Amino acid sequence: MSVTGAGGEAPAVLLADRYRLHELLGSGGTGVVHKALDTITGELVAVKILSPLTTAAALRQRREVLALRVLRAPGVVRLIDEGVSDGHPFIVMELVDGTPFPGPAGSDWAEVAPMAIALLESLARVHANGVIHRDLKPANVLVDSAGRTVILDFGLARGGDVDLAITRADTVVGTPRYQAPEQLVNGPLDARTDLYAVGVMLYEVLAGRPPHSLENLHVMYAARVWKDAPPLQWAAAKVPLEVCRVVDQLLARLPEARPRSATEVVQALRGLSNGAERAPFPWLGPETPIRAAVDAARARRPFDVWGTAGSGRSRCLQEIAAALARAGRRSTWTTRGSRPYESLRPVVGEPDTLERLAGDASSPSPASDATEISRLLERRLRETLAGGTVVLVDDAEDLDAWSMELLEVVREDGNVVCAWRQPRADAFALAPLSEGALRPLFHGPDRLLHLREDAARALAVRTGGHPARVAAEVSAWVANGLAQWREGRLALDRMALDRLDGSVAVQVPPVPTDLGGSGIKRGLEQMLAWVTLAWPHSTPTRLRALHGGGWEVDMMLGELERVGAVRRTEDGRMEPRQAALALHEWGADQRRAAHAAIAASLDAGAEGRFAHLVGAGEFAAAAREARHVASGLVADGYVGRAIGVLSQGLYAAREAGDAEIELALLVEATQAAMVEGVAGSMKYVRYELARSGGEAVRALDTLLRAGLAQADGDTPRVVEALAELAPFADPGLEVWRKAVDLYVAMRQGMPIAAARVDEWMAWAEASESSFLLGRVLGWKGLVKYREARYAEAAEWHLRALPLKVGAADRLSTMINLASACLEAHQLEEAHRWAAEAEGLAAQRRAVLFEARAAWILRCVAYRLDDARTLDLELVEAVGMIGSSLVHATHCLTEASIAWRNGLIEDGACLARRAETLFVTQGRAPEATVSTALVLTCEGVVEPDPWRRVAEAAMALPPGTASAQALGLVARARVVWDPAWSERVDRTLAVDPSPVPSRRGFILAESEIRTYCRDASAPR
Repeated sequence: MSVTGAGGEAPAVLLADRYRLHELLGSGGTGVVHKALDTITGELVAVKILSPLTTAAALRQRREVLALRVLRAPGVVRLIDEGVSDGHPFIVMELVDGTPFPGPAGSDWAEVAPMAIALLESLARVHANGVIHRDLKPANVLVDSAGRTVILDFGLARGGDVDLAITRADTVVGTPRYQAPEQLVNGPLDARTDLYAVGVMLYEVLAGRPPHSLENLHVMYAARVWKDAPPLQWAAAKVPLEVCRVVDQLLARLPEARPRSATEVVQALRGLSNGAERAPFPWLGPETPIRAAVDAARARRPFDVWGTAGSGRSRCLQEIAAALARAGRRSTWTTRGSRPYESLRPVVGEPDTLERLAGDASSPSPASDATEISRLLERRLRETLAGGTVVLVDDAEDLDAWSMELLEVVREDGNVVCAWRQPRADAFALAPLSEGALRPLFHGPDRLLHLREDAARALAVRTGGHPARVAAEVSAWVANGLAQWREGRLALDRMALDRLDGSVAVQVPPVPTDLGGSGIKRGLEQMLAWVTLAWPHSTPTRLRALHGGGWEVDMMLGELERVGAVRRTEDGRMEPRQAALALHEWGADQRRAAHAAIAASLDAGAEGRFAHLVGAGEFAAAAREARHVASGLVADGYVGRAIGVLSQGLYAAREAGDAEIELALLVEATQAAMVEGVAGSMKYVRYELARSGGEAVRALDTLLRAGLAQADGDTPRVVEALAELAPFADPGLEVWRKAVDLYVAMRQGMPIAAARVDEWMAWAEASESSFLLGRVLGWKGLVKYREARYAEAAEWHLRALPLKVGAADRLSTMINLASACLEAHQLEEAHRWAAEAEGLAAQRRAVLFEARAAWILRCVAYRLDDARTLDLELVEAVGMIGSSLVHATHCLTEASIAWRNGLIEDGACLARRAETLFVTQGRAPEATVSTALVLTCEGVVEPDPWRRVAEAAMALPPGTASAQALGLVARARVVWDPAWSERVDRTLAVDPSPVPSRRGFILAESEIRTYCRDASAPR
């Protein structure tokens, strides 16, 4: 593979048989970055092709990959894949379309604040995972059009799992312009090293220049190590004083003089943003407090709202401010404060202005007299309220005492809206969001795919409906590539939901409802760290065992609960509610030991156990855990979820270098993909197989290649793949090889297929395996069905059903049974089995099975003349599954219903879509019928199109499709040939039906006979 350097055109190459490279995005000393198309998911990605480098550079490359594996957190670029292609190592990341921090913002703090806070929140999660970036700079922090900050380039990161495979002496690394003093002197590094870099970036954007001169590198080094940076206020007089103080603290020369964590900086800056943070998504809470606040403003009444930490108080006030603006009312915000009247400065002005105004008053008291200042402030505040401006007070408990006292004096004048953390009489109480309230946040459909309902349920379960946790969790989903914003709502697919629901899910750190510190003592901070790391398994019993104590642990948990740092759930678990700052200080060894202890305390299959094993560096054990979980999921019918679990297990197996467990996982993944029958899953597993080697892996790949060709209806490719497959020793794999063999045999002729199944029946009976016998009995039913012996087919499937132990096997058999009953005119039985299968499939979220069951139910309704309206929602949902054949079948059925009910335009459109899909699938019988229905709906009277349909029908083997197509030709009475009547007679004679149902796709048998007789009659 040749890789074009900087300035060249993107090579026309398919990297690793998956990523189609497009234009070159950039290049550097470690390689080049291309925009690329992921041909499996259809997603545009960024592919970083790494150059073969020295050992030290290779360690840096591995460091970046490991860091991104660990940091599946909001605001961190998402790692999609890694590998080697033609000797070139590469990593694949999400494609971030953004500008260097702080993006398009200017030097005004109100513009910078949202991006700065978002960056620090992301950094807090990075540090909570034990990772230090060490090279933060604007180019490594991109801001997209939605204001989302994304941290890139973890090639210099240290700490946590990143150090598992990399140990070497530190050197001075990073970009000098943003390095902390301790980096320049090879001192110890921690989270505060990254905070220094954030301070430099904020200083630059707010002051318009760096804190130290860059003219001479050595002079800058010396100044940074030995001199404090000039105060930001000297260079940025318009920046609020408190913001300047925070930036100055970030730039402290000694690490111990800086804030302990990014969380502390977030706490400080949030109180200074005056409601300026942009809302991440539409308001989901009740409209009642918003309407009530506007009504109160109109009536000159005060209004109060209260809620616990994370209840959405601030967001509610932002919505109230927006509603007031729409109503033509101004609003202004107070701020946190501790000095006299500091909180009211945004409302009444700065102190020097107040003193000057007091000096101009007629009072004999001096200008500095506190009483006169208070009177002046009260007058100015009443004038503001009387002028119609509404004062918004967020977290009223955090106002300075003097401002709060004054607001209490004037609040009865109205136009004061306060949000409180504690209950208050006559205040509106904000409650957690319900699943129903969360559902409008997501795109659908719920039909078949259950997207809205499952996403809302997952979000409610993971957050308890607390708005702050909802916002943080949604940010985590977007950052991890599980969801995307589209037209103001979140879009997730089934694979993403399966990953969220799986026991081996993407690890999203617990989201505290209050990002501020609680002032708890160090011993309690350590306890809170254990609670956070062990969640959702943080029961007092487990925490006593982990922390090594009895009554002391109980007392510490009680104190954490008293101060609101944790909440005791109804089932007795301790839920973290505040940031665990101690986690930022844990070293890699301490963190790994904690993960190992938690993993050892959990049973196999417990939620999060896989993530703890990975965190402990026990990759082989993690891979075995993934296999255990996936096997249970497949048995229960959650096949899509199992494939997501197995992909995580493969990463762990490869990290451990355990070829045996890797092969076992690949076998499980191959069988799961064949069970699911979805092309996307089979392609994904084939890609994973390509990353391994050996005869066994090649055989698995050939089996999947045959499965894909079968799904596409490409019989020659199936035959080609089958010829390369020797029998498998593993019964599970051999069953799938025989299933492919049966597909080929059926196309060679039903006598061949019947003989093949009889041969396998002896094999299954000799094995004394109910699993194998159940499969062969089911195949016998399939053969009988293809022989048009539908009642016999139903009997064979009914015999097979009790032997099916897995939910997926039972589903498949129930649907085959329902289909056989449908064609045997046992419509009541067909409805019964299809309805049961549909319910089971919906419960298991087996969308392909659910779609097939829904189709049978529509056919039953059609044949009973109960289908009076179209189900276009079902058709569109089926189109999103990824199976063209199932989609085409639904389109043809709904086209028939449309035509029967006089919906001619809809019928023509649906029939044309079915025709296209069937042609693509190589399904000539169904395509011919679809073409005939298109001509029928469009009322075509030219003879040539009808003659072509008749000739195509005559070229088909005698069967239902041939009779249906010729029946529609006869109905048109445009062209007719006696030979066509003979074909219809022979076909219908094979399976005469006394039941006056609509036999087949469209026409009842009696209708076909009548139309053919009329077409043959002299005109």
